[in-house]
Amino acid sequence: MVELREAIRRAKKGKVTLGFPPEGLKVLLFDNHLCHWILKTLLVTMNKHVLQEVIQEDWQERVLIGLEKVGKVPNVPENIRWITIMNSLQKLIESILERRLAPVIKERIPEWQGGGIQGREAAEIVFILNKHLGLRRRAGLDTFVLFFDAVQAFDKVNRGFLYWCLGRFGFDQAAVNMVQACHCNTTVKVSLNEEEVTHTSTLGIPQGSPLSPALYVIWHCIVTEIYDKKHKLPEMLMSGKLEATFNLPRSLQEKQNSIKKDIGLLAYCDDTALLINSRTELDKHGKAWFIHNAKCGSHLHVAKAGEKSKSGFVYVRGLRAGKSSAGSDEEEAEARADIQVGGGFVISNVVSLRHLGVLVDEELSFDKHLEITLGIMHSKFKKLGKSLWYNKQVSMALKAEMYSSLFVPSLRYCCHGLSMESREWKALSSFHNRCVRIIGKVDWKQQRRQHIRDEDIFKRTGLATLRHIWDLELLRTMARWNRKGTGSWGNIALTSYLPDEQGLGSTGRRKTDPIAKKFIATLTRLADVVERYGEENYNVYCDDGHDGEVIRIFSKQEIGQALRRGISTRGQEGGLSTGGGCGSRSMDELTWRQIFMHKALMRRLLLVLEMDKDVGCRKAGKTGKDGKEETRRNSTDWSRKKQEDSEDELEPVETRETGSKGGGRRSKNFIGNFRPSTKAARKVSKHDGAQFL
Repeated sequence: MVELREAIRRAKKGKVTLGFPPEGLKVLLFDNHLCHWILKTLLVTMNKHVLQEVIQEDWQERVLIGLEKVGKVPNVPENIRWITIMNSLQKLIESILERRLAPVIKERIPEWQGGGIQGREAAEIVFILNKHLGLRRRAGLDTFVLFFDAVQAFDKVNRGFLYWCLGRFGFDQAAVNMVQACHCNTTVKVSLNEEEVTHTSTLGIPQGSPLSPALYVIWHCIVTEIYDKKHKLPEMLMSGKLEATFNLPRSLQEKQNSIKKDIGLLAYCDDTALLINSRTELDKHGKAWFIHNAKCGSHLHVAKAGEKSKSGFVYVRGLRAGKSSAGSDEEEAEARADIQVGGGFVISNVVSLRHLGVLVDEELSFDKHLEITLGIMHSKFKKLGKSLWYNKQVSMALKAEMYSSLFVPSLRYCCHGLSMESREWKALSSFHNRCVRIIGKVDWKQQRRQHIRDEDIFKRTGLATLRHIWDLELLRTMARWNRKGTGSWGNIALTSYLPDEQGLGSTGRRKTDPIAKKFIATLTRLADVVERYGEENYNVYCDDGHDGEVIRIFSKQEIGQALRRGISTRGQEGGLSTGGGCGSRSMDELTWRQIFMHKALMRRLLLVLEMDKDVGCRKAGKTGKDGKEETRRNSTDWSRKKQEDSEDELEPVETRETGSKGGGRRSKNFIGNFRPSTKAARKVSKHDGAQFL
């Protein structure tokens, strides 16, 4: 009964289902005799249905809804994504089974699988891949990354083989029978050319079922175990410590508390990536993995030579001392040759490939990813121009809320390992600033004529700069992964490094890690803001080690010092402090890892960071070339508001001067505020994003 009540509470309102809507089921949670009797009767009926004693045929009915894939021709069946609409009561049964199964698969499924498991996320897989490839590239090591994507992964699963995998995973026959009861005797209705077709479902697991992701990751795990025993998966070691230093000195890397993980295989449900360090192993595993999955009933995306495919491999070349090429032209051509998998099908080498929503390129710059994101955002923003952004009947608060809901999530998706120094990022930031100016009803001419600062526009709209959005997402993610401890590969990857046998050799090029540089800048900014705007003291509840709690009081200066401690790249005598609780540690050992372990304290620090949400804008009180403070008085009331706070704001972000043909564009002293002075300046290339201003 408790499980049934929890399943009803978890049912989301507004979901399309057959039978009773979720809103009607939630009425049964009222505490009265009639609701108790209905729930008890429903529970008895569900038990008989699962045991197949009395089958409810209407619960077994399902309806397929086809969703067109973005950028695909809708008249091709492969370009339609089919979603299953299920009966709400059948969905409750599968939701209960999924909750029973969740702790088991979390314990049994290895960490390389990030999908369908509670507490794991796609962002960890993307970050680990980005971080480790960057380490190997800067160490002068070549890496081949094989990306595989299954054709209609859930829909093509052989149910007989799935039930065998469940038994091998540890299910007893009673548990397997419960899963079979969810699939047998099911009828599927679909509308084709305005005609309704009904057929019996005998293949696959339905997308839209709460139980399907868990079943698929179990199937994928068993298939991978069988492959590993026969072909031996490629090994790719990642070392790390729960330290506070992002660039750990070589003298401290292989001492005690070192954690090693094999990340040669990374997967999120059916999206799989194999990291391989030689061309011979690439040919072996590329063909063997394709054939093995086909034997298990899952066909992978492949294509003929010269055709596009969702599967492919990216060749990440190691940086050499004085050059970036991998060798001679013959060696380069051999490394980039297609993988023959049989039947005339190949797995081709690609310069960039989209994996889990991020475009991974062989230079690991992600410039193409940011450029495509910029184009998509501009297209969507332009479509809503007349109906929303330029509509005088829509309030500014509603426009800002719509922008935060529709555009900000796309701007910050998987931004943890992306650099903020490229021209593409600055163009994306310029587009974001322009959108904020449109929402605030201020154009660049009015801004120049009335001396309106970008700081005032952001305060008026209540929106934040792109730098603040990315910093906030990074800090929240670091805190979330840090609290998972060693159970999170993403947490280990925050301060990971290459093992000794993969360290920087004589051919490697020492280059600053852009991810570490970004982390250090973000933590330093948080420390500065806390020391400037934070409360004088913070009460932190810590475990005293004896099943009790103690209250420790930290000043904002102590927290600022803790956030900065250990983030430099220099070695420290006596080693570095590890992560964990701060109850038994002195302030001299407290680092950002201990601070991030406390959820309540972290929430308060992020609230303080909101006071500097317009970071990157030109501030009032800026020092001019003559050494005197520049002051500009604004003629509008809303920009004059809180003028006294401008003296304490952070320094502007410095960027390099950039020019264009004819001198039409100039870069100001803050990121993302380009102001064209002539019409010719708007005819620059698409690459720098100035046409969006």
